[in-house]
Amino acid sequence: MPLGLRVKPEVEVSYTKFASSVANQVSAAIGQRHLTLIDHKGNYQLTTVDREAIKTTTAQIIQESMGDLNPRGVEARRMIEMTPPLLDAVIMSPYIDAINKDYLLDLVRWGLEGARNPELITRTAIRVGFGGSQDEALPIRHPAYYLPAIDLWNKLKAVRESRIIRVNELRVNHPQESYNDKDLGVFDMPKIEFFFVPNAAIAINGMDPEKVYKQTQSSFKLIRAFMDRFYPDAFASTQFRIDNPSAQYGTFSKIMMDYLVNVIDRYDGEDLGTLMQLLGKLGNNHGKENGHLLAGHYAVIHPVVFQDLLALPPMDSIISEDGQSWANITIGGRPERLFNRIRELLSEHAMPEDFLQYVCENAHNHTDDKQRQETIIKMASWWVGALRQRQEKYKTQPHPHWARADLPLITVPIITSIGTHPVYYLTPYDTVLTAENIKSLRKNGAIPAPEPSSPAERNRKTSVQNDFAKLVSHIGVDKLLDFYEDYTR
Repeated sequence: MPLGLRVKPEVEVSYTKFASSVANQVSAAIGQRHLTLIDHKGNYQLTTVDREAIKTTTAQIIQESMGDLNPRGVEARRMIEMTPPLLDAVIMSPYIDAINKDYLLDLVRWGLEGARNPELITRTAIRVGFGGSQDEALPIRHPAYYLPAIDLWNKLKAVRESRIIRVNELRVNHPQESYNDKDLGVFDMPKIEFFFVPNAAIAINGMDPEKVYKQTQSSFKLIRAFMDRFYPDAFASTQFRIDNPSAQYGTFSKIMMDYLVNVIDRYDGEDLGTLMQLLGKLGNNHGKENGHLLAGHYAVIHPVVFQDLLALPPMDSIISEDGQSWANITIGGRPERLFNRIRELLSEHAMPEDFLQYVCENAHNHTDDKQRQETIIKMASWWVGALRQRQEKYKTQPHPHWARADLPLITVPIITSIGTHPVYYLTPYDTVLTAENIKSLRKNGAIPAPEPSSPAERNRKTSVQNDFAKLVSHIGVDKLLDFYEDYTR
């Protein structure tokens, strides 16, 4: 039984006031940071209705998950002390540019439940994705893309350290009590996970395997060196994941991928035409005609890679996992807004019964073997039955709570101001990371870039320069050039 802090009656937690306080904090932080909220129609402004929804949901979460707490007990006090800094760690980051409106309440839930049970913060994965590229070099702005994840990790570390100080104060002021670090909110640090999908780029965009694998390995090497040099604590909590070659996908997984594309094809929302047009344009930029045609396939990989809550069977280890996250905070540049919309659509519309119907109707497309077709249908039926049992068990909960037990319950995709043009694709305005270029930067302070030929190209050049400027601002130009000189020797 937790032994915690004795709270005087006058500081008893008022859950109603606390719900209002959290809602006001989130609204004020969004305004202060000028964060963009996104819905399916584009940018969005936080309204009075949204503020009330945050307040109502906050009160509901408190009542459902925390209403059994003693208002004068240590857990209630921990909740009121830890929730604000946990939410600030995300919302107040200087690198966060936008968040989907519908995921904002998931972020609030993450902060509240993480404060209620700090072990859940440990089981939060901070995830950054990298696409495949056949460019033979990396730009000097490449490490800028790591900064949002590192910044979030460091802010969570600061929350942890504040709890350690709190415990030490209590032990000094109340030596007769026995205080448990975990009970008072001291948590182990979460993981930063870098995801790479070179094999998807090879299969869908028709890229050269040798060049893509070489570029992926170069990214691995630079991330490791940069983080080990400047952020060794965060590096110790960093993991790397890579997708499996499509040849390793089993028949069942291939059918599931086709089903996910089919869900998107059947979606008739007003934003679909524009969404698929933009995805097709991206696919054409990186994979020509094949990339354009298979843009939907590339898009539906994202919810699988990031382990979104899909009420569907698991796929054949598209990315191998060790351990289970309770929550995912995924960080991506502006292009990820499109893929985040696909993730949202699939979480809403990809359902067990619909999947089973699709399998029954399309199993023959994947094999001429009647026995194999029957096996595929039996596998799908078994999984749908298992999901239905979970649905019945958690029938009072919203859809995400009855999805597969091995998936994180909370996913919060956020958009960073870095990587408007992905750092793994070179632009004409990038400075390539070479010893000669670093020497020239040291001597001249800059390397001339071509003049843009259009407003779109001017924006592109500006975003590339801004990425590097943020990296320099965070590290310092001399320290950064010292690192690059050592790295390119």
